[in-house]
Amino acid sequence: MKNENSVPRWILFYVGFLALLSFSTSIMGYFSPEKIFMNTGISFDGMQPVTFFYATRNVGIFVLCVFGLITRDSKVIFSMLLMRFVVELLDLIFTIKFGIGGFNPLVVAVVWTIVFLIPEFLGASTLYKKEFAK
Repeated sequence: MKNENSVPRWILFYVGFLALLSFSTSIMGYFSPEKIFMNTGISFDGMQPVTFFYATRNVGIFVLCVFGLITRDSKVIFSMLLMRFVVELLDLIFTIKFGIGGFNPLVVAVVWTIVFLIPEFLGASTLYKKEFAK
């Protein structure tokens, strides 16, 4: 018999993906921010305070992902997905606005929406319906 309070497997796998992504962007933010913020024309000399804030944000997301995966607490995972959705939406807007990466903005918007926004929204929505909308 399946536990009604269990988090769907696809959400756990997706949170695992987000944990790995957050960990890698943390490392890059601390040690190689120019790889994240390509084609911006920014000189990274003296930018450590800014890039370290970016990296630290991702460390926090990583810790929340890992905590959610260990506890399998749907409310923790819901909170992380909702937070990540807001972060991704704003990151998408600013990535396009500032041309970060140098990619076609339409391609960036479509890929970002498919890879991040839709699964984060669907995951949070699924968990909301299971946990909060009783």
